[in-house]
Amino acid sequence: MSPRKLLPLVAASLSGFVGAAEFTELVPAGLHRIEKTIAPPAVQGWRFTGDGHSGAIDGSPWIERISAPTSRLHFGGPAGGTLLRAAGAYWRIEGLTFLGHETKGVTAIKIAQKGDFGGSHGRLMCCNFAYFNEAIRIGDTAEDHGNDNHAFEDLGFANCKSAFVLSARQAMHFTAERWNCRFCETLVRVEGGGKFDLTGLDTDCAGTLLRTTRDGTMIGPNNGSFRFRHVTVDAGAGSRTLHLVDQEQPCWLRATFEDVHFPDGPYEVRATLRGPDSLLRLYRMENLPPATRIRLLGGAWCVIQDSVLPGPVGSLLAEGSDGEIVAINCWVGGRLIPYASSSGG
Repeated sequence: MSPRKLLPLVAASLSGFVGAAEFTELVPAGLHRIEKTIAPPAVQGWRFTGDGHSGAIDGSPWIERISAPTSRLHFGGPAGGTLLRAAGAYWRIEGLTFLGHETKGVTAIKIAQKGDFGGSHGRLMCCNFAYFNEAIRIGDTAEDHGNDNHAFEDLGFANCKSAFVLSARQAMHFTAERWNCRFCETLVRVEGGGKFDLTGLDTDCAGTLLRTTRDGTMIGPNNGSFRFRHVTVDAGAGSRTLHLVDQEQPCWLRATFEDVHFPDGPYEVRATLRGPDSLLRLYRMENLPPATRIRLLGGAWCVIQDSVLPGPVGSLLAEGSDGEIVAINCWVGGRLIPYASSSGG
């Protein structure tokens, strides 16, 4: 099916809703070509929804069902463009498939957070994203800040350079549930502040789960906490190396991974942390691969608890590390070790 231009939708979103509140825009089923940014006004209670289910949450790989009846938006605009810009408060986006272009550096959704409403409280659910430079970006500009709480539920990502980007200087608590990620370089990239909690992730070994590029300049202390729970990793992309976290610059960071499973092992697991304010926490890692190497630089820390380790604690430290790794109530070679530690350098 060739995409058709959705001109009434674009025109209405740019001008017809100005000053309106609590409106609903229903996107018809089918494939629609979008040539300029859809920008609903920054009001409260708006809803942007697809006429049909996107197929993101039935447990099967969503990308195989992308031709199923659904509301699909294909971005045909300029390089570096944005398909949809979300602003205002108490908004909801659901039941849509967003299609980009892998060579154009396009963003699917930019979520602005100026704090004009004292908190945006948006919700994005049951959506798919494919072929974007960035699928979702929080913070429309570097100056964005606000006490926002957004929820991101039942989402599928494929062939995206970054699935989720936090660029605002301040952010409250972002919650996410039931994500499926395939062939993406980075799942979560952090350029600013934020607290992020993801429960339920099915991913391949194609890239990095958490990448931080910020240098610590943000509003508010201790604003860099990220937790990933109930993660299943497979080798669908052919790669056998998974990067849990890659911290490019020292900053305050708490990265937590709980119940990460590798059913199709063996794998190589990598992690890099920098600076004395950086802590990696691994909980209930039942089958941590033997080829796990954690690089702790500048006095960074790692705590592993209630897990089954493939060998002595020191064997997990990557060459060149000068930080410390601590194991609490972990099993090593069939023995329960209440406490053990090892330092590099």
